[in-house]
Amino acid sequence: MINAFHILFCRCLAVIFLCMLASCAAPPPTTMAPRPVVTPWTTVDVFYGTNRKATGEVGPNHVFGTQLGDLRYGVCQVTIPATHAPGEIERPEWYKFEFSEDPVKHVTIRTLRHLSRDEFAAVFSVARQEMNTEDILIFIHGFSNTFDESVRRTGQLCYDLGFPGIAMTYSWPSQGAFSVANYYRDEDYVRQSIPYLKQFLLDVVRNADGARINIIAHSMGNRLMTRTIAEIEKEAPQAVFNQIILAAPDVDAKVFKEDIFPRMAGKARHFTLYASSEDKALMASRVLHDQSRLGESGEFLTIVPGLDTIDSTGVDPSTLGHSYYSSTRTLLNDIHDLVIESVPPEKRYLRHVPGRPAAYWQMVFDSDE
Repeated sequence: MINAFHILFCRCLAVIFLCMLASCAAPPPTTMAPRPVVTPWTTVDVFYGTNRKATGEVGPNHVFGTQLGDLRYGVCQVTIPATHAPGEIERPEWYKFEFSEDPVKHVTIRTLRHLSRDEFAAVFSVARQEMNTEDILIFIHGFSNTFDESVRRTGQLCYDLGFPGIAMTYSWPSQGAFSVANYYRDEDYVRQSIPYLKQFLLDVVRNADGARINIIAHSMGNRLMTRTIAEIEKEAPQAVFNQIILAAPDVDAKVFKEDIFPRMAGKARHFTLYASSEDKALMASRVLHDQSRLGESGEFLTIVPGLDTIDSTGVDPSTLGHSYYSSTRTLLNDIHDLVIESVPPEKRYLRHVPGRPAAYWQMVFDSDE
């Protein structure tokens, strides 16, 4: 009797113990919530237009070369690492024993997709709807830039600005390497690229349907941009851009003032020029052409009615002092206020300078407060 009761008691304890174990077990895999995928980088889609000739290579860093080609369209996905510093384009460095790209550490082009002209319009339209945006920013690079450098710079610039709209770049066939011979070759290709950029901009205007189209051109890219905008005035008088920014423009100042800008006036709601007296690249260009450059300040500062001239001297500590528009917090902040917030110069962190014979603006630094 006692043994039978003991056996029954032990069996009951065993059943209770097994039930307790079952209650502690993990639920079946089918009921587990999937873990969110967290990547240590952010992506920026960059639409592109280019009249570079395709190389036939596959990797996104070498798809387009340095020769003149037909107008091509597409979209890239640029990655920005979580450790990104504003103004920087982090790339592999040999002294860090980095010999390949890593999106965790570097700004990279993750994907590149070629599009026909019609596909470009369709994908662009979908992107606008998905982002619910009316804002577009087009970046046009300068001398000694490759296609992939232009795409990465556009991604970095839009990310650092906090730009809420569609990012685009136009890449003309710069040789991508510094030399006097390449400089003259780039000048020639700029002239030949005008009809291609004009077609690209007109396509964007038609597809944008009243969106706010902003353009930032750097260095020699301003020769291409300004002459193209001047020509668009003849063919599409209804095309009006939002903000047009001329950053360190390597453009003949006299020709711009007397011939080009009068034909550009009215093609944008606002024009802004960033210039510097410490830009050594433009000093060299002045010597080479025996004519002051539009991006120089000091005694060469250009002031034109309808153009906000901003003297950015002192903002760029780099050796050449030529890329301050995208590599310094001071300029990035000012461009953010201008493009995204539409803040006029008198309400930005700028000092009004009367005279010369007209007024202009100077960047204000913390030490000037």
